[in-house]
Amino acid sequence: MPLNLTITYRYDNAGNMIFRGEEAYTQGATGDYASERTFGYDNPSWGDQMTEYDGYLSAYDALGNPVSYYAATNYSFTWEGRQLKTAVAFGKTHLFPKEYLFRFPSLLKE
Repeated sequence: MPLNLTITYRYDNAGNMIFRGEEAYTQGATGDYASERTFGYDNPSWGDQMTEYDGYLSAYDALGNPVSYYAATNYSFTWEGRQLKTAVAFGKTHLFPKEYLFRFPSLLKE
């Protein structure tokens, strides 16, 4: 089933996505976006670390693990080194014991 959408992406010189827009499909983009998302990368020592999403700032710990960000709701995370311990979203806390992460290795960040 076709989406009948034109999706436009824009990138900075480092290859980071800085814009995503959706508009009704036409013969050529019109720039009349029904949905827009913007992304910022303002950490001079970590050029591809996203620091802003749609005007909301993201925070990271000293290892570069995200500790908070906003995407339709507030998300927060606690870490033990590189291991995710908890994630809080939509008012619910989710625990991530080691055993769970070993079953889903794509969740490990290293």
